[in-house]
Formats: sequence, structure tokens, C-alpha cells
Amino acid sequence: MVAAASPLLLEESHGDGVVQLTLNRPAALNAFSEALYYATAAALRRHNDLASTRILVLTGAGTRTFCAGMDIKEVCSRAQAQLTVRAARAFMDALLECSKPVVAAVFGAVTGIGVTLLMHCDAVFAASDATFETPFSAIGIVPEFGSSLTFPLLLGLQLTSDLLMRGVRVGVGELERVGALKVVASQERDVVVRRAVDEALDWSRRNPSVEEWRGVLEAKRLVKEQVIKDTSQAIDKEMKAIYERVDDGTASKLMRKRVAELGRRTSKL
Repeated sequence: MVAAASPLLLEESHGDGVVQLTLNRPAALNAFSEALYYATAAALRRHNDLASTRILVLTGAGTRTFCAGMDIKEVCSRAQAQLTVRAARAFMDALLECSKPVVAAVFGAVTGIGVTLLMHCDAVFAASDATFETPFSAIGIVPEFGSSLTFPLLLGLQLTSDLLMRGVRVGVGELERVGALKVVASQERDVVVRRAVDEALDWSRRNPSVEEWRGVLEAKRLVKEQVIKDTSQAIDKEMKAIYERVDDGTASKLMRKRVAELGRRTSKL
């Protein structure tokens, strides 16, 4: 059964404690708006407190992409940009502090925070043609969600340079080679989601008792405890730099330019 935590976020229970959260803005390529940030943060915190929820599967609606990052059309004004950045931090904290395993099912051209959030998931399954891009400099901001720390640690210096400094789009094979995700032999969104859900169900069923599952949660706590502290500090530094660029108008100016460029490209199609 699919239920709506909000119109922007769908929830579906698959049994055995596995709950699917679906970003539901397909017309906007599931880009995060202020409202979607808050809706997703609230759902993460609610399920983190529910004993009946064991594992969360995060994906996006539609067939085009898992997530196109932040909705830059919403943050072309300085005032709205400040509100959206604050909402983004609420989402970051909720995912970072989630004690339950989070499995991501991604597809299409994944962009911005759609990429950086994957570093905080416990398993990532990607379509065979998925691509990843973090063009932060092009929209006037700096790396976010701790990616200034997590990318070098998890992806290595070369991929970090390509993604964060050069703004290069990389293929799924490059992230698979460094162990950042598992590739599903399909380009279909539903196949990728089904694989992620099946893996989550298998994970839960391998540890059926309360005592066994408590061991899984404790393992995650031990693995993540220091990483969370370090990442939180990295986010603080990144957010300070982002706020500075939002406050002086740099980010909004470049975002308006980016929106205009996207509009011109669309008109030629």
C-alpha cells in the first residue's frame, strides 16, 4: 500500500520492517524544494523512532531521474535561498542521524545533493546508465552535505576532483569501481527499486529476532559514530561558506543565470 506522508513524499510498506520513501516531484525531476527537504526530514525522524521500521529504501518517482539536486528555480531570490538552505540542513541532519539502515535506488542523471546524500546511505543500487554530477560552482555554491570530507574518503582524490572541482559528469562504472554502489543490470527505474527492496527484505529476514536486529543497529552505530561527528563538522564549514555566498547574492545571481541557460536549451528541443 502506498501512502503519502505529504504530497511530495510517498511511503510504501513492503513488510518485514522495510519502508520505501519516494521523492514525489517527477515534473521537477524530484529536485529538492524547501517543502520536500522538510517532508523528507520529518519522515526520516519519524521512522527512526518507530520500532516497526527496520530499513528505509529511498528513491524517486517517475522514470527520468532519482533526484536532480536542489530546485534552483526556487532559490533564485536571496530570501528564498536562505529558507531553502536552512531546510536542506534539517534534511542533512535527519539522514546523518538516522540509526536505521538506508538503502538508495537511483537512476537517470543524478545531480547535486542527489549525489552527496548517497555517501550517507548504507547501500546504493544504481541503474546501469545512471550518471552523477555535482556542478556546485556553476550555481554559486560550494560542496555540501559533508562531501568535502566524504568524497575524498569514499571516492578517492581523482573522482573528488572531477566531481567537486571540475564539475564533470561521471558514469556509474566509475563509482562502482571504488565500491560506492552496486550496479543493477537494467536501465529501468522499477527494476532498480525492486532490487533495492529485495535486498532490504533479505537483510531484515536474515536477522529476524529483536536481538539480532539490535546487533545490526549497533554495528551501524559503531561504523558511523566517528564519521557522523567528522561529517557534521564538515557540514558546519560548508554551510558557513554557502550562507556567505547566499547572503552576498552570488548564489542567487548564478542560479538565475543557470535557469536562463536551461530555459534556452529547452526551447531548442
